[in-house]
Amino acid sequence: MLCRMNGQLLLLMLAERLILATGCRVIQYNTDGIFILLKKDQLENYHNTIKEFENISRLQFEDEEFEKFIQYAINDYIAIHKGYSETKDEKLIKTKGMFINYPQLGKGLDSLIIPKALIKYFADGIPVEKTIKDCKDIHDFISYQKIGKQFAVDWGLFRDINHINRFYYSIDGGYLIKREKDTGKQIKINSNYGVTILNVIPKDYKFPNNVNYQYYIGQCRKIIGDLENIQLSLF
Repeated sequence: MLCRMNGQLLLLMLAERLILATGCRVIQYNTDGIFILLKKDQLENYHNTIKEFENISRLQFEDEEFEKFIQYAINDYIAIHKGYSETKDEKLIKTKGMFINYPQLGKGLDSLIIPKALIKYFADGIPVEKTIKDCKDIHDFISYQKIGKQFAVDWGLFRDINHINRFYYSIDGGYLIKREKDTGKQIKINSNYGVTILNVIPKDYKFPNNVNYQYYIGQCRKIIGDLENIQLSLF
């Protein structure tokens, strides 16, 4: 804890020095780094300030340059490193939180097509509709839901199904509902969107024709709308 607190205080000191020396704008403070907007003609002042502070603090700092940084919250962002525009190397895109586009060990699974479409939109300008409709891997549309044992789970006309389910949003699917065993109170798990349960995916499974594309597109558009408002408030 002492190390962490001292480290954060040192980062705040560094941020203050950079603001005074370069006129930069600090966009993000975190436990292990800061993110700033810096004019190119201030790079020399920036490096001199870092070197001076390294001598004072006896720490070594590393920096990274980004072409674009899309931040929804402190731990939800897409960071596009310098060089991506020329190389299109996906390794130069770092994602965090809601924008992570691959399954995480020990984490829940939720429609990877949404972060994939958002990354393509912000990194390459590809409309989310195209990414979503061009995708023919049902795994990218799958969500996972685990319901506590205090509830019974119903799906459409089927009652008392599994407490753990994988599903995709579909145009003709039933509502997934959890029902309190004690009171009988019903709660829609997926708001007003129907789903098709797909707990087992056979090897010869063909991509279905009932995927609710508008749900996935709508989720992307909502996030894009929120981000545009956030970016306007920042800049």
